[in-house]
Order: sequence, then C-alpha cells, then structure tokens
Amino acid sequence: MAVPTNRESTRFSSLLVKAMRTDAQSVAKVPLTIKGVAGQTANLLELQDSTGAVLYRIDSTGRGAINATSKTIIDSAATSLVDVACAASAMVGGNLHYVVRASDGTDFQALSGFVTYSGVNKAATITGTITEVAGNQAKTVSAGTLTLAWTIVAGANKLTIKVQPTGSLTETTPYDITFTISPIVGAITVL
Repeated sequence: MAVPTNRESTRFSSLLVKAMRTDAQSVAKVPLTIKGVAGQTANLLELQDSTGAVLYRIDSTGRGAINATSKTIIDSAATSLVDVACAASAMVGGNLHYVVRASDGTDFQALSGFVTYSGVNKAATITGTITEVAGNQAKTVSAGTLTLAWTIVAGANKLTIKVQPTGSLTETTPYDITFTISPIVGAITVL
C-alpha cells in the first residue's frame, strides 16, 4: 500500500475538517461518512500500526474485524496467550474468541469458542477467573477428539491467560490457536 503524499494527506484532512464543520453542527446529521464505490471490494477503513500491519478494518460489506493473532500450541501443554494488566485496586475483564486447528495430514479438527475473564487486585493479592460455556463451542472433527482447558494465572500486577489443548491426533501442521481479544477494562499484551 502506497504511503499518501502530503497533497493526498492534506486533501483527506481537509475533507475530514469540512465534514466535521458542516455536519457536526446538527445533532441530526452524521459527522463523517465513508462511502465506497459501486462494486467496492477493498476495505472501507483500515487502522494500521507503524509497520503498515492492519490492526482493525471495516471491510467492503461494513463488517468490522480485529486482526487475529495466531500462535502454535503443543498438545497437553499450557501456552500463555495474553497478559492482562491488573494494578493495585484495579478490576479488569473482557472476552476472547478463538479457533483451534489440528491436523495429522489425514484427519482435521477445528474447535471454535468464546471465553470471558475477569480479575481483581486487592492489597497486592490478584485473583482471576476465566470461563467458557461449552454450549458456545463449535467443534468439527473428521476423526478423534480435541478439548481445551483454560487457566488464568496471577503474576506481578497482571493475569496471564493460558490454554492447554488435548487431542487424539499426532499433530503435524497446523496445530495452532487463532484468537481476538476484547479487553473491556484493563490493558493487554499479546504474548
């Protein structure tokens, strides 16, 4: 993707200022509109980091998506996914959506679900809870079994979210978890 020139950047800034000045004067008007062209296939909006990696996008159909993080996992071993900051007297919480994929080259397994987490830090004692409702899982396996165990572990002013898969395949590639996390309260660090 090309870096906008000063002229393009200035033009876009002028459009934003014009939109806000014109429409923001009335509570009944939309202050900013992004309109695609007929047959739009590229994203309507992207938020990128300093390297140009897309962090958040609104696709051509208007659906928002947070770019997911993928991490290799190992059968019967807990893998740390995210640290959630939990300072003194803090209360934190959020949710995590995931898909685990496993294959031995012949058989395939996919497990998708949703977990919620929360934590508190009272007098330097950190306590956390992570919960998954099995009814929210969608599991498809061509053969064998695949289960997950979620844990949240207290550390120094943080909680670490971990996942431990247990499967019946001798996994080759992929054996990973792809997830998005939505912290409602509390800053996170993806590990």
